[in-house]
Amino acid sequence: MQLKLSKFNFSIYKTLFYSSLIINYISGIVLYDSTTGLDWEKYSNTVFYFLGYSTNIFDPQGALYFSIISKLIILFNTGEQLLVSDIVQSFNFLLFIFGIYGIKKLLYKNYFESKIIYLSLTVLCYFPPVWYLRLTMKPEIFAFALFPWIIYFLDLYFEKRKINFL
Repeated sequence: MQLKLSKFNFSIYKTLFYSSLIINYISGIVLYDSTTGLDWEKYSNTVFYFLGYSTNIFDPQGALYFSIISKLIILFNTGEQLLVSDIVQSFNFLLFIFGIYGIKKLLYKNYFESKIIYLSLTVLCYFPPVWYLRLTMKPEIFAFALFPWIIYFLDLYFEKRKINFL
């Protein structure tokens, strides 16, 4: 009986996490326009540079991020404000998922309980700075996506001393 109850509790945490991801993504798309964000005016010039509308890059340290955003805008052949907002939010959400998966792997590697991992990731989904990071056009989302993986592979390198983990 205890084993079945334990699996049921784990399923609740897992379901709560995945439903939080879906609810957060849909609510962001429906309720927020990324082109009205605080940094849109600041960063849109760099996107316009990669689209061929400008001759200056405003923020060269995030050039890869803005280049990918501009390629997605070209791919979907749109200049419409709401579609550009959806592209920004969808790309940020994919980077967020990549970062969340890295955090999950790192926590599993450090022997945290599955329930604690899923509960922590669920709370992270609703953490206001993470919402802001996902909803606006900010290259810092790359740091969120890559940082857990850097820690994970450095940890593997120091544990196994194999160069391929670097």
